[in-house]
Amino acid sequence: MTEHAEAATTTAANCEAVLDEIQRVVVGRRAALTLILTAVLARGHVLIEDLPGLGKTLIARAFAAALGIGERVGNTPIDQLLVNLKLMGWIDNDLSRLGEYCAVASKACGWTIPLNYPVFGRDAFRTATGVHAAAVIKSYRKGDRRLADMVYSGVPAGLFGLEQVVEIGPMSGKSNVIYWLEKRGIEPSEDRVSRIYDRAKQATAVLLDEEIMLCLSQAGDE
Repeated sequence: MTEHAEAATTTAANCEAVLDEIQRVVVGRRAALTLILTAVLARGHVLIEDLPGLGKTLIARAFAAALGIGERVGNTPIDQLLVNLKLMGWIDNDLSRLGEYCAVASKACGWTIPLNYPVFGRDAFRTATGVHAAAVIKSYRKGDRRLADMVYSGVPAGLFGLEQVVEIGPMSGKSNVIYWLEKRGIEPSEDRVSRIYDRAKQATAVLLDEEIMLCLSQAGDE
């Protein structure tokens, strides 16, 4: 498969994912939704015409309000609306791919999702603090993912296709290091744990995965 053909296949798959998510809100109208998405990707304009009460405004909001992006101030982020409706028990939709929708919308609109954006920002479910991570790790070891989701988070990551991420930084305990190594299939020997732990205590921020692997490689580990 050529590079262009592969890109086209990926784009088509992403578009189908976006349309699938929108159709959780806008029932039916697949053909119309496809035409609108095509116009959005082409950076064109769309005039939606139909009889009153057939969902024109709903369709417009479904496209324009992804991540709160839109031409007017105050657009409700449709992803956050769905998250809250789910948490309130008002809808029972499968939202495990909602993050993919946000990523596609972000790329199509040339807008970077803030690191601290609720639920779908990079930092939404990350923790490197020792006491937080210890509770999450204990829950995972007991096989209780729901508890791991709830112990220090008001939003269960698993409902949205995500998981709690344990990292290593200056506020971390050795349990963070052990879990990080085990998660990647690396034996958490006492030497490895101590080496990474000591490096983290000297750092001023959370260690990147590359920094941790470099720490291991410098001591002869693969």
